[in-house]
Amino acid sequence: MQRIVLILVAVLTALAAGAGLSPAPAEAAWSCGDTCNRTDPSSFKVSPYQVCADDAVTVGDVYNATHALTLQLRYSPYCRTVWGRIYGGRTQNYYVGLQLVVGGQPSTTLNATREIPHGDNRPYSWSYQWNDADRTIRACVSTSWSLTSPWLIMCTNAY
Repeated sequence: MQRIVLILVAVLTALAAGAGLSPAPAEAAWSCGDTCNRTDPSSFKVSPYQVCADDAVTVGDVYNATHALTLQLRYSPYCRTVWGRIYGGRTQNYYVGLQLVVGGQPSTTLNATREIPHGDNRPYSWSYQWNDADRTIRACVSTSWSLTSPWLIMCTNAY
């Protein structure tokens, strides 16, 4: 139900925008499928005028006080992709990735994990994106490439 509402919001936004650079209503429910897997949502062009981050909404977020870190699960209705994004954190590297969820349990870590360098001037703070059409995915952050205990800090709810 939540996905349908987000797609409807994208369609209505496109209709309200008129003939500008916004996607046409027929394109609003387009999905880049597996073509978008392991690409950067802020730079991978899905049209001459659009990247997936342009219409992204936050569909889940969690906060960890020990690390002073917020993790978000971002979703693009236009591309039908998700990715994880962090804010804050200690002066250390973090690893933001995605896990496929099946039957309410994490089943596979997707090849979308990205090392986020420490510091105030991080060049990026998000994982690679992944096609979520007909899939349920959550974002996770850890202190290692492994998104498992003992390095796992937290995960969002699945979407």
